[in-house]
Amino acid sequence: MPRVLRVDCYNQEYSLENTKTLTPARFGVQEHTAHKTHKYHWLDERGIVTLGVGPLSGTNITQAQDAVFTIKEPSTNKLIATPLPDFSRALRSAHIDYVLFEKKSPRPLVIGACFNGELHLTFKQFSDAWIEHTQKKDVTNARTRVARFFKPFYKGCNTVQGFTSGSGAKTGYGSVASTQHTKRGGVGSVLKHAHNVFGFFSGGDFVDEIFDELTINRVYQATQGFLAHNYPQLTRGLEPAYAFNNAYQKTPHHLEALCSDISSFGAYTGLCTKEAESRVLARINECALDAVTVQHILGGVMHAYAHNMLSREEFVRADVNMNAEEYAKNPYYYANEHARLYVHVINAIEQQTRHGRILSLPYNHVRKEVARAFGIRVQSYFKNLPSTPFYDIMRAEGGLSAGHNMPANTFSELVGMKVFRKIDFVEHAVKTRELFSAYNQKSV
Repeated sequence: MPRVLRVDCYNQEYSLENTKTLTPARFGVQEHTAHKTHKYHWLDERGIVTLGVGPLSGTNITQAQDAVFTIKEPSTNKLIATPLPDFSRALRSAHIDYVLFEKKSPRPLVIGACFNGELHLTFKQFSDAWIEHTQKKDVTNARTRVARFFKPFYKGCNTVQGFTSGSGAKTGYGSVASTQHTKRGGVGSVLKHAHNVFGFFSGGDFVDEIFDELTINRVYQATQGFLAHNYPQLTRGLEPAYAFNNAYQKTPHHLEALCSDISSFGAYTGLCTKEAESRVLARINECALDAVTVQHILGGVMHAYAHNMLSREEFVRADVNMNAEEYAKNPYYYANEHARLYVHVINAIEQQTRHGRILSLPYNHVRKEVARAFGIRVQSYFKNLPSTPFYDIMRAEGGLSAGHNMPANTFSELVGMKVFRKIDFVEHAVKTRELFSAYNQKSV
């Protein structure tokens, strides 16, 4: 049966129990409902954060190795599921399926879990000054420095992996990072502000590779049907994913296609070269910021600049060229100029200097404070941030990686083989989506 690790961050205590819940998003929404967290603000220490793995984690099914957080998202105060890519093996090697963080540590806390015949936990507290100094460089540096304290604890473990938050946790949309980042939801901010958790490490010697390549291929050939939003029952009545937007409203349509070839981030912010986009995303990752929310903030700033509603000096002193009409003529040149500007804005957010403090708030507050500081018309350039699209709920339930090509029937068949019972994973995900919707209708 799946194992749950419950962590009391205030008392530095933990307990282990079994559960019948098969999937991480279902576990998360059930625990949030049981704790009645819909009554609380995301900052409230009476809330919880859950982290879990999909039913095929720890096996040699490489497409199903994401861990999944469920949190109350700062921007909306609604419950969402958001993935931490490639972290499931770290939990499974410690013989853990789900982790629940509750209460708030008096000092910044890092937790280590190690399975070596049995599960052991260690808790290490750090000073605020040490955390502040460590986060100044980047989140990778922070994780490396923290890991040194746990080296003796993990002696003999064949798998160890951890995540830490970066300076973005000071904002309302900080992520956490392991080998990759959580890209959505402000997990780092919730862990830091509501529970004072700076990081979590997990490792051990538990192995659960139950499928060989022949078994996987045979199941693939025997099943049909594709996962996620091809199933209308998962998308009915839901908000769409993030709408495409140009950096400038005047931009010709051919640039829309040009930017969208890069990624949704480049498309939204008008970065039409991979070099320019990579430069901005690298800085976002160094700070451990939520890339999706940041793209909306940068897009809002650029819209307001383009319509003469903000001056460059409001946020940065860098000499950056910005001209909507010229951008349409030479987008490659202006992509680099915009990248320079965006890095300066990100620095202002990270350092919370000048008006960067406004942009570091949860996004719904950003819009209000921008209107208060610069006028109601400026607010209109900061688009409403859509809720997390729940057509991705099957991906969250399965711990499936982005870009997977796992057919739904294949996934159901493999899960059934592992848990020794038949399961319809589409039906399971639809029920989970309904639980999320019911929770969020009650949420304050």
